[in-house]
Amino acid sequence: MNLRCDHDLTLPLWGPYSKEYFGVSHIADQQLGMRFDLSFVPGRFRGEFFTAQAIRPSGWLPWSANEGLRNYSYRQQIVWKDQVYAQISFAPGADGAQMKVELVNQTRHTECLSLHLCARLSTPVSSQTGKAISYVQAVLPSNCEWVDGLAYHDLVLKSPTVYSGLNYDAVLSGETQVNNSTNGFALSFGGNRSDRVSYVIPEHAQECLIRCRGAGNQPCEIIITVGQCSTRRSLPVGAFTLLSLAIPSGATYITFRSTNHQPLEIDGLAFEQSNFSHEVSFEALHPQTHPRLVKSKQGLTLHYQEQSYVLSWSDSGAWIREVLCDDLEDGVLRTLHEHTQDVVDAGGDGHMTDIFFGPINVAPQSSRMLSFDVAQLDKVTDVPAVKDLSPSKTYIDFNDCPKEIRFGQERLQAVVMTNIVFPIRNQGRWIRHLTPGRWWDSLYTWDSGCIGLGIATIDRQRAVDCLLAYLTEAGDKQAAFVHHGSMVPTQFFLALELWNKTQDRTFLEVVWPRLLQYYEYFIGLSPGSTMSPFTSGLLRPWDYFYNSGGWDDYPPQKMLAEFTKRRNRVAPCITTAMAIRCAKIMAMFAEILNLDTTPFLQNSSRLTDALQAYAWDETSAFFGYVEHDDQGQVLNILRTESGENFNRGMDGLSPLLADAVTPEQADRLWRTLLDANRFMNPLGLSAVDRQASYYRQDGYWNGSVWMPYQWFFWKALLDYGMLDQAQQLATRVLKMYGLETKERYACWEHFMVESERGAGWHHFGGLSAPLLNLFEAHYKPGTVTGGHNCCLLEQDWSPDFKVGSLRLSYHGAIEQERALLIVVPQNFKYQVSIDGQPHGYNQILSGCLAITRQWHQSVTQIKLRVD
Repeated sequence: MNLRCDHDLTLPLWGPYSKEYFGVSHIADQQLGMRFDLSFVPGRFRGEFFTAQAIRPSGWLPWSANEGLRNYSYRQQIVWKDQVYAQISFAPGADGAQMKVELVNQTRHTECLSLHLCARLSTPVSSQTGKAISYVQAVLPSNCEWVDGLAYHDLVLKSPTVYSGLNYDAVLSGETQVNNSTNGFALSFGGNRSDRVSYVIPEHAQECLIRCRGAGNQPCEIIITVGQCSTRRSLPVGAFTLLSLAIPSGATYITFRSTNHQPLEIDGLAFEQSNFSHEVSFEALHPQTHPRLVKSKQGLTLHYQEQSYVLSWSDSGAWIREVLCDDLEDGVLRTLHEHTQDVVDAGGDGHMTDIFFGPINVAPQSSRMLSFDVAQLDKVTDVPAVKDLSPSKTYIDFNDCPKEIRFGQERLQAVVMTNIVFPIRNQGRWIRHLTPGRWWDSLYTWDSGCIGLGIATIDRQRAVDCLLAYLTEAGDKQAAFVHHGSMVPTQFFLALELWNKTQDRTFLEVVWPRLLQYYEYFIGLSPGSTMSPFTSGLLRPWDYFYNSGGWDDYPPQKMLAEFTKRRNRVAPCITTAMAIRCAKIMAMFAEILNLDTTPFLQNSSRLTDALQAYAWDETSAFFGYVEHDDQGQVLNILRTESGENFNRGMDGLSPLLADAVTPEQADRLWRTLLDANRFMNPLGLSAVDRQASYYRQDGYWNGSVWMPYQWFFWKALLDYGMLDQAQQLATRVLKMYGLETKERYACWEHFMVESERGAGWHHFGGLSAPLLNLFEAHYKPGTVTGGHNCCLLEQDWSPDFKVGSLRLSYHGAIEQERALLIVVPQNFKYQVSIDGQPHGYNQILSGCLAITRQWHQSVTQIKLRVD
């Protein structure tokens, strides 16, 4: 298990990383965010074509993907549905990729088809201009040390924001995108006189050269302090200027402070042991997106400024063209009826190399296969680099299941695994990132926890990557964790899932201090956190995001969004419920690591008492949003004008997820949730009670079924020993998802209750990823699944899963009956013993054993053997 903690994915530099088009990409320069993209465009010869558009419906569907992305594939419809299609496969490796395109004709007529292979180099664009970021390169003498402007020792701002300690997107404080800087970003600060920044002076440095400029509407007056010496300088607005300073002997820090409320930008500092300012220069870098092409019989070499790539293919007769365009789809469109020119000007500044094959005649009920290779050209020997691109299986074996369920899971697996984009900015560097869908070109905290949960069923290393991308180093004063969007701490559920799968103590020791920092900020214990402002002890997330539980149009949340001052006095239930669950998970981890569990159990009890004292509404049998006065004292439960509890939805039921309810409350809440006229429906559980006055049929969450809370409540049903109800929910959700995916060849974002059809983004992994956990818990041999309170301490299986030994513990009330699922190979009868005594089980599916009992012992031993 790789635990390198750099927020990036531990994948090869080749993979499905484009933000706009499906295909294979190479990270040409990670520091500058440059990416080389290859995409196929199949179609009819001199007729309609189908670009691999990833940000709109285009007929493409991720089809398969395996662990480590050693293989992945897409299916592109040419004639719906699977009458004529292209099956496009990729096998990326360390230095290149193998690619295959199978053109399939299942009609009764010959199809005359074509294929474009499009290559282009992509660079990050400026958020201000929309054009490529411009860079400079520092040309320094030997033994000179360059310190980036964002690599400061300390930055003090007079007016910290409410995000103090939790910079949005974990952006470095003062980080600003700046053209003509050394990496596209610089430090911007100094709008207040008390703002200051300091840098560590390297040992033996005698002189410093600072590249900086004024960034306001008039020159910036600054004081620079080195050791005991201070000097005043004036920085003009406009181009970067160079300031030279002598470094007194023994000085350890250099500090900058603005004195006239004008901001300044610092690109970086160069340190040397002697006078060297005349030797330093900064040369403009212009990423060369127009390559020099060298053609061969069945191949092509593309020479860019920093990288060269060799392409080869199996078929002869390719027409190689250059298209001057800013967008692949526009470029292909302009070539469609241009039959003579090798260079086509499509009206853009960019460049695309178009390798065209056609006509490709495919006989009825047959297919044609075209093979391709791409590799980086070794700069020294000028030959293709060696690459390991051996193919492997595209999915893991499972027990038999209905075909529609398996179809849906295989497509979802492919979508989740291939939804990767580069570049995304995280803590001062460009990274690859697992995104909910390419429409969302950004970080997403709660979605990513769900993505990690699902990927843990396929590729544990990738799930670890997903977790570590959102955890920050203990002591990070700017980002207690990586925050974007809804404050739903799914990383704790992911950490527990990974522990239950691996029992890897080293993993737990690495993530523990990072999770602790996250936890303390989330429950309001960290300096700067505004999560816990009320005397009631209830938590509220509104300073950080408008969305408390991930449900964008949840009725009371949506109403309060229009009244910010009132909203800031209101606490939803879901945030406190999630904090309780996090505390219980941290107590589990503390026990494993032989640490004190008391603080976590005390916080869990305190927050539970707050929900019980202030949020329970006996009349409606829901927990409610709690309104406070300006002093933080409790006023009342938030209600509609007619007096109806405004929280008749999943938020009002969320204390079930934390075991923060009395037995009587649990009984009433479960009956409400499972009522076929209220929440339960043929698709699963709706987000809002269908009998509430504010329920809508056309909402985003309100009126629809989303997957993450199906998994949350399914796990809670196991915690409460409600096996039949848990099985009913899982079966409905898996079957519904599979049928809709197979019918429409799309992995939908959510599902509308009234129509029972999918809606939203069509290549959505994100919040749907926990469906993979539901599937695994019923069909994958060797899988052990309990509720949120279950902690696996050891598991040992024979290679064929016919013999197994488990040690586990349950946290919470010992009198509570709880259910545990164990998947073994189908068609065998097993003997089960618990703590040395024979024990019965229910076989809810072939190969899926369910044990329901009160788990009285703190640690329980389970053994299984084929009878």
